[in-house]
Amino acid sequence: MPPRNPEEFRERDRREIGWGLAELIVLSDILIVNEGTLSEFKADSETVLRKIVL
Repeated sequence: MPPRNPEEFRERDRREIGWGLAELIVLSDILIVNEGTLSEFKADSETVLRKIVL
């Protein structure tokens, strides 16, 4: 279930940081920012995948 309020967002962030997610993001070679529409996310993902495969 997605966070419903600011405190739930903060709690999710703390939990994910505890799992080491922040370190993985910092070390990643590619980052897809998912702040737009589903259509934009799919287009961005496809662009990245095409660059990796080709």
